[in-house]
Amino acid sequence: MLGGYLIGQFLSIIIVLPYFGFDLDAIFAMTANMTGDESYRTPLLLIQGVSSFCLFGAGPWYFWKFTKGESPMQLFHLKPMTNNRLILAGGGIILLAIPTIGWFVYLNQQMALPEAFKELELYMKDMEVRLAETTLFLLGFQSIYQFILGLLVVAVLAGILEEFVFRGILQNMFLKQWGNAHMAIWISAIVFSAIHMQFYGFLPRMLLGALFGYLYWWSGNLYVPMFAHFVNNAYTLVSAYVGQQFFETNLEEEMLSVQAPSFWFILISTPLFIGALYSFYRVSTAGVPEQKVPTVE
Repeated sequence: MLGGYLIGQFLSIIIVLPYFGFDLDAIFAMTANMTGDESYRTPLLLIQGVSSFCLFGAGPWYFWKFTKGESPMQLFHLKPMTNNRLILAGGGIILLAIPTIGWFVYLNQQMALPEAFKELELYMKDMEVRLAETTLFLLGFQSIYQFILGLLVVAVLAGILEEFVFRGILQNMFLKQWGNAHMAIWISAIVFSAIHMQFYGFLPRMLLGALFGYLYWWSGNLYVPMFAHFVNNAYTLVSAYVGQQFFETNLEEEMLSVQAPSFWFILISTPLFIGALYSFYRVSTAGVPEQKVPTVE
């Protein structure tokens, strides 16, 4: 992954060079002040897309193919699908889970470290603000074309590649190592959350990763968490774009002042989410005893 990241950074600079008229100084100016110019949004999305492809795609694919000596495609199907509609069901479960996850986002934002770690807390809050500013800038789509590019990079690529790494590779490796699916799912979810380097979003992202992990384990099909991941990210992008274009939503105010979801909204959506998840489990594991679900060898 580190090798893929370094190669991705190099390739991404080459790809955006024509955008800046082959002026390297302009690219360095952009990297020094990423949110300083609206014209930076498109090249930054391109850089993020190429870097993500190499980091989460090319590097791990090479690892599994040439180090393991096995086809990475075997990771996509651990067992026969009992119902192809499970892929769509995974996306629906994520939509039902959004209010519950939102409550954990609010809870995580309220966490405070002991006084002895005050300096660390201030550093993490400063990092959080910087990441929020970058996210706000990238979500400030000025045209439908930027929105489509953002959807491809942030929703499609991230959904496919991150699930390939964290569920397809890591979760399967941990499962083979320990023989305990729950441990494999939660450790993979912790790594998934930690690698995003957002302390004040760690808890909800870990829970989301675990949800993706169970969707994969129960269905045995990597397309299920990939589509669920896509739906989760696409929901954020579509909400931001529609809010800005039609409702004059202030994204900065929404992102920097996280509000707890409505109690009644949580009260209604959470049982629906749990019920849908249980139904998914029953349908996807029907006729396949839990202990006999094959693992990757």
